[in-house]
Amino acid sequence: MSATVTSTTPLNHAYSDPESAHYYQRKSLGWLTSFNTALDLDGPSTWTGGNLPVQSKVNTFHGYSVTHEKFMWEVRMEPTILEDGALTSYSFPLMR
Repeated sequence: MSATVTSTTPLNHAYSDPESAHYYQRKSLGWLTSFNTALDLDGPSTWTGGNLPVQSKVNTFHGYSVTHEKFMWEVRMEPTILEDGALTSYSFPLMR
């Protein structure tokens, strides 16, 4: 899971403000852990299908409308994202 997620991370080039990047990371991780499962982001052994939201074939969470969460709209409107066109999909940094 982490290899897929980190390969889609726009953090390395899209944000001029690292604090903004970490804000969105915290929000996305908060969403991921909001399902009241045994998922522990610090415990890789808990990164199992039973502890994660159901994912599509391409490891996205479209069934939960996460793309319409407030933090997702906020990140789309980041000036550097809009200027650079850096966010080409709805992928997001989910793991640290």
